[in-house]
Amino acid sequence: MAWNGKGKVTRRERFLGEMDAEIPWPRLVRLIEPHYPKAGQGRQPLGLEKMLRSYFLQQWFNLSDPQAEAAIYDSESMRRFVRVEVGDEVVGATVGCRLREADAHPHPTEWTQRRERR
Repeated sequence: MAWNGKGKVTRRERFLGEMDAEIPWPRLVRLIEPHYPKAGQGRQPLGLEKMLRSYFLQQWFNLSDPQAEAAIYDSESMRRFVRVEVGDEVVGATVGCRLREADAHPHPTEWTQRRERR
């Protein structure tokens, strides 16, 4: 990355690094993957982990879908957290809605439990 040797670590970078280390990403992906849209004839779904990471950014920084997309483009630390490079597809304004439509519950770790009760 271009900014690896920049020196000062911002509060945002520190926070995102801590969250990246603490959140059990593989476990969350395994829980949600059976319910996540599969590739078909329409628009290809964004990778589940990227979508989850974008969703968490939205919650932590109180961002709407368009704001999250802009923040990921504008912020190196957010791009690094979501694991996208400049030029990669970023969670677009309408793509973020899909994750919430999968289940309207605000806590992704409880999605599978809610689906099992239905």
